[in-house]
Amino acid sequence: MSNMVKLIPVAIFLLVAAGVLALEQRHIEFVQTVAAQTANNSTSPRATGERTVSPQLAGKDIKNGLYIVDSNQGQLSSRVLLIDPQDKRVLKTFNAGLQPDIAVSPDGTRLYLAFTEYQPDRMDKLQVIDTSSGAVLQTVENPERWLGTAPRYASKMAISSDGRRLYIYKDHQTTKGDFYYLATFDTEKGKFLPETVALPGCLSAILVPLAEEGRINVLCTGMGDVRFLNVSESGAAAVSRIPLRQSVAKSHGRNIGYVIPSRDGQRLAVVMGDGTFYNIDNKDRKVLRTGEIQNEAPAGAKVAIPDGLIERWIGVQPSTVSVDGSEAYVGVGYLENLRKGNRSFDEVAVLDTQNLKIRRVLQTSRPITALYRSKEGRYLYGLAQDDDSILVIDTATGGQVDVISGLVRTPTLLVNAP
Repeated sequence: MSNMVKLIPVAIFLLVAAGVLALEQRHIEFVQTVAAQTANNSTSPRATGERTVSPQLAGKDIKNGLYIVDSNQGQLSSRVLLIDPQDKRVLKTFNAGLQPDIAVSPDGTRLYLAFTEYQPDRMDKLQVIDTSSGAVLQTVENPERWLGTAPRYASKMAISSDGRRLYIYKDHQTTKGDFYYLATFDTEKGKFLPETVALPGCLSAILVPLAEEGRINVLCTGMGDVRFLNVSESGAAAVSRIPLRQSVAKSHGRNIGYVIPSRDGQRLAVVMGDGTFYNIDNKDRKVLRTGEIQNEAPAGAKVAIPDGLIERWIGVQPSTVSVDGSEAYVGVGYLENLRKGNRSFDEVAVLDTQNLKIRRVLQTSRPITALYRSKEGRYLYGLAQDDDSILVIDTATGGQVDVISGLVRTPTLLVNAP
C-alpha cells in the first residue's frame, strides 16, 4: 500500500482494526472535521486537581515538575499543564488550542509550544514561553503543522543540543497530495530559517538531532527508512537515506517503533514494530548489524516476553533511556489487541542498549500509550489515556509506586520541567 494514498475515515478505521496501518496514518479531511468543532469547543477537563501529597512519593526527592500535554480528546480546547507529581497539583496552565506540541530548551529557560486554532480559518502558531514566569515572550506563525487523526500522537518537534535550533516536521497539503518537509526555527533570532528540507513520502516522522551542529536524523516511521540531514544556516540540506525493510510478511514489521541514539551521536539503533533491529553508523551512513530482540535469560528460563517478540509489537513511542545510557524502556503491546484497533502497551521491556536484549520486564496496572523518564532518572511516567491518569514506576525496583489522576483529561506528551 502506497504511503501517499489518501484514506477516507471509514477506510482508516478498517485498516487499523486489521492491524495493517502505520501508527499515525492521517487524512486531509481531518482538518475539516476539527474545524467544525469551533462552534462547540467548550469541553472542559474533568478536574483541576487538589493538593494531596502522594504517600508513595513523599520524601522521594522528586525535584522537577512535569509539562503535560492534555489533548482533551482531540478537542479545540487543549491545554499544557505544569504539574507537581509529588503533591499532585497543577502549578501552571497554558491554553493551547488543537493538538499542542512542546519542547524545552536544554538550559530549561524556554518552553516552545506549538498549537492550532480556528478563527474560523486555521491558524498554526508557535509560542516561546519563559519557564520561570510563564510569560509568553513571542508568538509567531507556524504554518502547515503536521496534525494527526486521534488524541494520541507523537511529538513532531525536536530541539538541537545547543538550543539554537528547533526542528519542526510539517505537511503541505494540496489537491495532488501531501508534501512533507522539515522547517527550522532559529531560537536566537526568533524566526524560521528561509529554506526547508523536502521529505517526500515521509508520512510520519521521529526527529533525532545529533550533537554536531545542524545534523539530524529523520526516521520515517511508516516507510521504515532513515534519512540523514545536515541543515545549513539557511535551513536547506542535502538528504541521504537508508531504506530498511520495505516488504515483510507482517505489516507492523515495516514500521519504525523505537530509536536509541548513542550518547555521542555516532550510532543509532532502530527497532521495528516486530522487534527486528538495525544498528546504524551515523557517520558512514550504513547498517552495521541487524537482528531480533531476544531475552538475556538462559534458554528454557521462564520469561514474560518471548524471544523475537512473538505475538507482540512495538508502536511509535518516545526514546526513553536511563541517565547512564545503559537501559532503554520500551512499551510492548499484544498483536491481538492491535488487530482490534487497540494501540496501547501492556508491558515495558527493559533493553540493554549495547546488545538490545531484554534484561527484565516491568508490569503496569493498566495499558499506557507513552512512556517517559523523570529528569533524575529514578522514575518512569506512563501515560494512560484510557482512564486519564499517569502511572509512576520506580526504575530501581521495577514496581509501580503511584498513580496521578484527576489532573489531566487526555495525557498525550510529557517533558520534564527545569
